[in-house]
Amino acid sequence: MAASAAAGADISCGKRVEQGEDEEMGNGSETGTFTLLLFAAAATYTGTDTLLLPIISESTAGSGPAVPGMSIPQLFALLEARFPGIRTKVLNSCAVTVNLEYVDLDLDADGHGEGQDGHGHEIEVRIMAGDEVGIIPPVSSG
Repeated sequence: MAASAAAGADISCGKRVEQGEDEEMGNGSETGTFTLLLFAAAATYTGTDTLLLPIISESTAGSGPAVPGMSIPQLFALLEARFPGIRTKVLNSCAVTVNLEYVDLDLDADGHGEGQDGHGHEIEVRIMAGDEVGIIPPVSSG
């Protein structure tokens, strides 16, 4: 990273991502950042293959403490706010990985819901600070 980079900004694959740039959700607090890797149609749609994004922790009902990390539906909402239309064009049919592990998504048409752990038990994957998340749209070859 060049020494002339402005304080409070991160450089990610040639795209500058300002700290706080993605806080437009406004329903939580920022608790660190994670790396989002975008492949195939996701990279084409966003114009980049890597983003450094803030983790927006959601508060529990009313005045409860913030839930650690960020859920996949929260990530999808953040991406939809930043890249309108990405949910229907890319996210509804993509695979997601967190730290190289595929997440079994069981999302409704609006991108809400939870995954399963491979044994039929519902889980909610939480993206934590420092995690690497991949968005992998379906691809074909012939």
